[in-house]
Amino acid sequence: MNKPWKVILAFFGVFLAGAVFGGLLVLRVARNHDMKSAAMDRFTTMVLTRYSDRLALTSEQKEIIRPIVMKAEGELRRVRNAGFKETVVIAEKMNEEVAKVLTPEQVGKLQELRKEMSERWKRDRAKRNGGPPRPPPPDGHRPDEPNP
Repeated sequence: MNKPWKVILAFFGVFLAGAVFGGLLVLRVARNHDMKSAAMDRFTTMVLTRYSDRLALTSEQKEIIRPIVMKAEGELRRVRNAGFKETVVIAEKMNEEVAKVLTPEQVGKLQELRKEMSERWKRDRAKRNGGPPRPPPPDGHRPDEPNP
């Protein structure tokens, strides 16, 4: 008579341990997802603020540029794990579309901003990789990158 209660108690203990572990795992995954999502949401605000401050955008230009930046944010979200090359292509496309809305003086400032951002990306990438950026080989193709 004592054995059925031990089996039931052991089953309940395993079930409870699994529920606790599963709950903690879900909380951790959800928090990690929320942090990534918040970082991407900050992208639009950061880019719009930088453009507005550095390029002296008019209200009309901001209204036109906001959907462009939001579209780029969505594309970046989709290719976040696809690699650095795709990110650069999307950013360049975004900047080309933004340049169409700007005055010639603002386009010059945008080019300076793009150069600064490119240099910052190179420095950040070098920090993540543990050293200075490697110079490209004479043929322009690195062995660790796919050949176009």
